[in-house]
Amino acid sequence: MDNFKSFGYLKYDPNNLKTRFKPWWALLKCDEGLTAYYRGWIGKEFGYNLRSDNWMGKAGLNISPNKLWPVTQHGVQTTRSAWGSHISIIRGERPADKSLWKKYENKKIWFEYNPEYLNHNGKHWWIKAISPQLEEIRIELGLTPQPTYRCRNSGKMKVNPFHLTIGHMLN
Repeated sequence: MDNFKSFGYLKYDPNNLKTRFKPWWALLKCDEGLTAYYRGWIGKEFGYNLRSDNWMGKAGLNISPNKLWPVTQHGVQTTRSAWGSHISIIRGERPADKSLWKKYENKKIWFEYNPEYLNHNGKHWWIKAISPQLEEIRIELGLTPQPTYRCRNSGKMKVNPFHLTIGHMLN
């Protein structure tokens, strides 16, 4: 399947009432209809596995931890993220050249995505995104081409590639 193309508008230091503001953040705000479509699609097409102790314990059944059976729950429910439809461009990384911060505020930026790369971590859903423009902006600020973060366990820096955030699971 070929990649689809879409665009968003770059927002530096985004702020909303649901989350705490953190310095040195930049998001590409994307079309809400795009992620709403995929949230609906996820709800119809995907299921996930539950450990039986999750539902058997709530039902008051006394079971041994050795007697756990996977149960498929269909109709995954998702909701939009606190930031809405977006791609995280900079997540708390202090730019080497601060004078360029906000240079591209509200600029229309194109990206590509492929729904075959829809993924989740059990809490959030996303689709891998590709944008040479976003990489150029990060490089211009003295950052790596893709967002990075420090792994809590190892302390090593890891790449967190661009991705279109679809939303998070409710169930």
